[in-house]
Amino acid sequence: MEQLDLPFKVVKKWESDFYSMPNDFLNGYAKQVGWQGHIVYSALWRHADKGIAFPSLKHLADELGVSLSAIKRGMEKLKKLNIVASKMRTKTRQGRGSNIYYLLAKNEWKPAFRYSNQKKGKVQGEPNQ
Repeated sequence: MEQLDLPFKVVKKWESDFYSMPNDFLNGYAKQVGWQGHIVYSALWRHADKGIAFPSLKHLADELGVSLSAIKRGMEKLKKLNIVASKMRTKTRQGRGSNIYYLLAKNEWKPAFRYSNQKKGKVQGEPNQ
């Protein structure tokens, strides 16, 4: 790649403070889960180690600057499509515990539907495979 003489620096994809997530999510599922599901999934990927994350819903809400109910709606949409699964964690000494969230493999996901750009929100065609 040729060097450009720019008055600013551009991000290098391989820098260590980045994370990535599946293209298939952005290419079909993000629209289906809406903005709540998208930001929750993105935050879970950021927190995940080997497909497992355990931030509290309140932590996600605070981190993302949205309401707890928005996080809960997003999480439910992700669970409904089998993109994320959760398990209740053992409670801590303070009596509280967060769930464990599993980022499921793409072959576990339920099919996403294609949406028409002309009729917003209307399902059109067959599920993506």
